[in-house]
Amino acid sequence: LMSFFDCCGCRGAGSKTAMQSRSDLQQGERSQCGIGVIFRMDNNGALVVDSLVQGGPAWESSSNGGLQVDDVLKTVDSKDVYRWPIVHLAPLLLGPEGSIVRLGVERLDLNNPERR
Repeated sequence: LMSFFDCCGCRGAGSKTAMQSRSDLQQGERSQCGIGVIFRMDNNGALVVDSLVQGGPAWESSSNGGLQVDDVLKTVDSKDVYRWPIVHLAPLLLGPEGSIVRLGVERLDLNNPERR
């Protein structure tokens, strides 16, 4: 199943995703926000939602059928990013507070857990 979700906004000050905590962020990028998702890489090199940061945009969307743990990231703003390294995705997932990013994910088929 392929699903699309819009995420926007920032978490409270002090909350950081793995991408935001990179020490090499340039000064001008410090005002950029993430969507509140921690990814892990699966055996195929795909990025999978490992957890949602409580209070973040992705976490807030999860109660309305938005991003879920174990969703596989396929697209960002209609761009195919399947199996992209996280360092190449960070510029696509970070943005000014209130900006919107559209994620396409593949969700585990609950009727057949072996298939996505």
